[in-house]
Amino acid sequence: MGEIVSEEPMQIATSDLRESLKTELGTYTESSFRNQGNTKCLFAVHQVADDHLLIEISCLNIKLESMWAGEWQSTWNLKGGQLSGDLKIKSHYFEMGNMQFTLDKTFDSIPVKDASSAKDIIAAIKKTEDKVSKNFWCNFENSTKMNLKKCTKIFKKIC
Repeated sequence: MGEIVSEEPMQIATSDLRESLKTELGTYTESSFRNQGNTKCLFAVHQVADDHLLIEISCLNIKLESMWAGEWQSTWNLKGGQLSGDLKIKSHYFEMGNMQFTLDKTFDSIPVKDASSAKDIIAAIKKTEDKVSKNFWCNFENSTKMNLKKCTKIFKKIC
């Protein structure tokens, strides 16, 4: 068994940047994600070490009466002035069968104009997430159209 070194909780000093990031994330999530009705969006900024911040964004949207659900989870690390992270998107539609789409993308290095500015950090995250989101939905629409065309051809042959 391990030995308890201290009964005191571990404390890491929080930075002004962390507090600014929380404010900027509030503005970003409010403008970029719906946070009403069936949609819930949460975010957090953790001070991991003096030069390491962990930023998390999580949104869940469930509309069972329309037979779909979706989830957005992104995690961003700002360490030594470098921004990296990952983004996971899950979409589930089950009205006429069971269709699921999953995206899991990792970003090793994201350019940030000024890594000491909360506005610039969130702007870099927003730019990255917007690009991924746009590409995801374009691919979704294209694949849906192609699948519908294939299904139509099959039904014409059968009927």
